[in-house]
Amino acid sequence: MKMSGKNSLFAVAFVVGMVALAVPAQASLIVSDTFTRADGPLLGSTPAPVSGPGTWAEATSSGGSIVGGSVTLGWGNSFIPIGTVQSGGTYTVSADIVGGGYWWGLGFNHNTTETDVWSGLIWRTDGGVGQWAQWENGYSYGFTPGVDATKHNYALVLDTTVPSAWTFSVKVDGSPLFGPLPCSNAIAYTNVEFNSNGGGATLDNVLVTSSFTAVPEPASTLSLLGLIGGGFLLRQRPRNK
Repeated sequence: MKMSGKNSLFAVAFVVGMVALAVPAQASLIVSDTFTRADGPLLGSTPAPVSGPGTWAEATSSGGSIVGGSVTLGWGNSFIPIGTVQSGGTYTVSADIVGGGYWWGLGFNHNTTETDVWSGLIWRTDGGVGQWAQWENGYSYGFTPGVDATKHNYALVLDTTVPSAWTFSVKVDGSPLFGPLPCSNAIAYTNVEFNSNGGGATLDNVLVTSSFTAVPEPASTLSLLGLIGGGFLLRQRPRNK
């Protein structure tokens, strides 16, 4: 069945309008921590300027320490809660890190009691020799190109836009290092994790954001239909000769 020209115009106008109503993805700030507070244990301290859902936790007694406005990572895992990761958007954890010790890592985990440094969706580097990623459902990726142990901004991006096909990627100083690669969508990640084996790495300017594209509100859709309908009705009015 063919559409009339007017109906076709209406359909095109509606589609264009709905696209216009769809708000572009905007980043929402979950946690921001610059560690500009008194020296002391990272454990139990509150992120600032944006604290998010809670305070820093550790799965070991030798986690990070705040020293001079940054964190010296110890042996073990440090966590900050971010709420449960949802499908349909992207989550990014980034930080300025100076390499040190045997290796260090950052990523997502689902609890704050996990002492196994290999759990979660974690990317690690051993100070320039190479990096790898591993997560709880058994997948792992081998070594990727090395990054030197000087200060860099590292970001792990978890993309949950497609509910059945989550991916992750890693950036260094804003440039892609590797990915996107597939990862499990069956784990309810609730925390950002930083870990270290050997100590010595320093951590600063932790930032956790999420980004979701807004769905048009029903009222907006009805308004759009009204405007389009009104426009077509005006086009139907007979012209004065």
